[in-house]
Amino acid sequence: MQTFSPLFDLPVYAGAFSLTYAIACTQRSGSTLLATSLWRRGVFGAPASYFNPEIMEHYRERHALTTDKDYLELLRARRTSPNGVFGYKILAPHFLSLLDLTPYLFGQVEPNKIIYLARRNEVAQAISLYKAEHTRSYFPEPGEVMPEVPYDFEAIERRVVWNRDCNRLWARIFQALDVTPYVLFYEDLVADLPARVEEVADFLGLGTQSQPLPYELPALRRLSNSISVSWEDRFRSDPRFAAPAETASAQRVA
Repeated sequence: MQTFSPLFDLPVYAGAFSLTYAIACTQRSGSTLLATSLWRRGVFGAPASYFNPEIMEHYRERHALTTDKDYLELLRARRTSPNGVFGYKILAPHFLSLLDLTPYLFGQVEPNKIIYLARRNEVAQAISLYKAEHTRSYFPEPGEVMPEVPYDFEAIERRVVWNRDCNRLWARIFQALDVTPYVLFYEDLVADLPARVEEVADFLGLGTQSQPLPYELPALRRLSNSISVSWEDRFRSDPRFAAPAETASAQRVA
């Protein structure tokens, strides 16, 4: 999804942030679905993974930015809605990097409010992540033919462990920051997206506010299909899954 293109910049904003919020998530938990749904309302900023190190590097190179202050000013000017709201989605390890390695940035975008997005079905989540990483296609275009992906118990299990670790890390972060996030589950999000978006809007204090965007955001296409369902049954019936996997440190799996 090419929402980091200048084509999806918002009108130039020159004021101070009125609200900063974070979507604290794990991979394949529905964060892009929630983020784009808020983005379309026109008053929730343009929430995306701005503090993913790879994306930060891409932005810096594209705009020839040399300092954290330059990067912040770009986000303020082109990714903040006219009411001063700036949002972003972020993984727990990236949140810690933002906190520890770029304290100036964190001090400017420390979230006033946090939405914690998780997924009850950890196996389906891991399968989705495995397929996305294997095909290098997180958000397939309409009509795009996806390459065949081989079933791999160990690869799926590693991703189950990765997301478990990230959820535990988020719990420690919330405790350390003494914050109570708004908790939302993927399954509830997809069951009634409009209702969940309204609940998040109320939590952020923006209620039914909206404003038209100067463009259309691309539609999302789900990766889950009948193969994913059969894989989940196969994975759960494997005796190796009966014993919880060893908890690994929260680092991206290969």
